[in-house]
Amino acid sequence: MNLMRDVAKNAGLQYLSRIIGTILGVATLAVITRYLGDAGYGQFTVATSYLQFVGTLIDFGLNITATAMLSEPGADERKILGNFFTLRLVSAIVFFGGACLISLMLPWGSAIQLAIAAGSFSFLFLSIHQVLIGLFQKRLAMLWPAVSEVIGRAALFAGVLIASHRDAGLIGVMLALSAGNLLMVALTLLFARRLERFSFAFDGRLVKTIVKRSWPIALSTVFNLIYLRGDVMVMKIVGRPDAEIGWYGAAYKPLDVVTVIPIIFMGLVLPLFVNAWKSGDRERIDRIVRRAVDAVSLLAFPTLIGGVILATPLMTFISGPEFAPSGPLLALLIIAAFMVFFGALFGHLIVGIERQRTMLYVFALDAVVSIGLYALTIPRYGAVAAALVTIFSEAVIAIASGIIVIRETRTKIIFYNNAKALVAALGMGAALALAPNWNVLVRIVFGAAVYLLLLIAFKAIRKDEIALLAKG
Repeated sequence: MNLMRDVAKNAGLQYLSRIIGTILGVATLAVITRYLGDAGYGQFTVATSYLQFVGTLIDFGLNITATAMLSEPGADERKILGNFFTLRLVSAIVFFGGACLISLMLPWGSAIQLAIAAGSFSFLFLSIHQVLIGLFQKRLAMLWPAVSEVIGRAALFAGVLIASHRDAGLIGVMLALSAGNLLMVALTLLFARRLERFSFAFDGRLVKTIVKRSWPIALSTVFNLIYLRGDVMVMKIVGRPDAEIGWYGAAYKPLDVVTVIPIIFMGLVLPLFVNAWKSGDRERIDRIVRRAVDAVSLLAFPTLIGGVILATPLMTFISGPEFAPSGPLLALLIIAAFMVFFGALFGHLIVGIERQRTMLYVFALDAVVSIGLYALTIPRYGAVAAALVTIFSEAVIAIASGIIVIRETRTKIIFYNNAKALVAALGMGAALALAPNWNVLVRIVFGAAVYLLLLIAFKAIRKDEIALLAKG
């Protein structure tokens, strides 16, 4: 098997599906924001943030642990996947059902409470989809989840269009989300069972192993959740206007799209790294870590610089003049996204070396400090304060996880290629600043072309380096 070819093919398929999904996602965001308006989108943001909070809780570290366990030599895929699938389905039903009941006791009004109930199905389906991805990553068969995701996104977009056309309100939009994710998970499950005929399973010994390996990630995720989703909750609790929450929520959507990029990449790198780590191959470990850092840098620097420059015209283009205040917020959140790129990189590697517990103290401290900062600053400074605290929180995680990985793997990071990527991104930024006031989509394409040309000129992209990473 040509591993380089297969890894590159699967990465390409994921990014292609992500590009198509991003286009559909941006179109969906445009329809929702323009239909609901800033205040209505604020209610939408509160409901989805609440559900994301619950969805992160039920993840319990199962997604990334499943990928790691399935990637180990001699893994019983059918048994492992069956147990993971059962745990995820049961926990999702229990937690989302409980979340809907708890929401009835919150003083957020019937519109948000009904939106939570309607949207809970969407997040339940999404959580089931996510736990199946490890099998496709292990088999290097990412075509199938890519297809299901694109079809699901297309159905979601169509559903939102119908909801807005029929003036179905916030509840109709939430039901459209649920229908799109239902179709996506149904297709993903169908494709997964073509690779491995797993079914519901519960093996006490295996479940104990899963819980033992997952709980540090789960606890870290809870802390991570507090500082990531605590901002919207605090904004709602302290009585910031729904319109402001809508601006902040709209600015967060491009961030959600961008930060998936390093997660997709590291999802493909993690099985290679786990195999190298378990076999104690010092050369492969160093090579994978270094090339992963180089690759993530190539993606992170243009995202940071281009995102800051184009933030306001992008938000105005997507959601209309009513959401122009989202632009400065997006410019701040893009800095947080830059931190997330490296946090995702080192976070996956920490799972590979099974040092999740080491990060618990960092996540706990970060969560406590961030919530304190939210409570102190949001009542007075609102969404700007929320964005600044998010930058701080993500920087702490990225730096701490990087230190742990470098210390444990004893890998020396060479920053030569990173510097090339930074200079190329700065050149791209200068070109964007000096370019005419073109349509924002034209400016994005122009900036990407300039960046790619500069990378080639600086020899920051080399075929042999891509091959070395794939050989992992």
